[in-house]
Amino acid sequence: MAAPMQKLARIACQCFSRKQQDTVFREQLNNLTSALNSITAKDVNFDPKSVTARSSEREAPVTYVHIWEDDIFTMGIFVVKPGGKLPMHDHPNMYGFCKVIHGSVHLKSYSVDSDQKIPEDVEKKLQLWQKPLVKSVSLFQDQILTTNDDCCFLTPSDGNIHEIQSAGGIAAFLDILAPPYNNNQSRDCHYYKELPVSSILGNKKVGSASIENSQPTTRWFMQVSQPHEYWCDTLDYLGPPIIV
Repeated sequence: MAAPMQKLARIACQCFSRKQQDTVFREQLNNLTSALNSITAKDVNFDPKSVTARSSEREAPVTYVHIWEDDIFTMGIFVVKPGGKLPMHDHPNMYGFCKVIHGSVHLKSYSVDSDQKIPEDVEKKLQLWQKPLVKSVSLFQDQILTTNDDCCFLTPSDGNIHEIQSAGGIAAFLDILAPPYNNNQSRDCHYYKELPVSSILGNKKVGSASIENSQPTTRWFMQVSQPHEYWCDTLDYLGPPIIV
């Protein structure tokens, strides 16, 4: 019987290796999320002590454990230290899956609203070259995820911009992206910051969450350089080998 990680990798490969009919693709997405939901820290031999034992005076806020990458998908583990986070970023034309295997994380994700006009109080603060870098977004998901929760996932249109931070101590999540980032195929990672806006307020329901009246229903993000406070170090993968 194949190890859970081997089974997960094969399902991911089958799901994204070729163009399929919508019904078949949705069925395989369900198979993939079901397999991912069953993954635990034990399945990848993850021990948080392997991270804390390497602590130094200037440690990276995030550690990455590379598991697999090919032209179809990439898979790895992000370990987020206390106070650390993966800042707001996107996954252009990509699907993404996140399953917490240790601790808990706070996830916020946003979907792009392409038909919105930049409000005057935002536009007047921008330089001409900055305007093409601004996007209107709406909240897609805002929740704490633990090892007891199912995986969350994003699509090219839903929740594609997100940030993930530790919700306490060390947290770790298994991450799958399909297809992988590729600068030559318009799949480069972009980082964002939120622009202050005062003219658009309201109340809107997003899934099971409700945004309070004091929160804008539309937010404005501007593309920025990678934040200087974010960088990753690496750790070797010690789980079972993957063969696809």
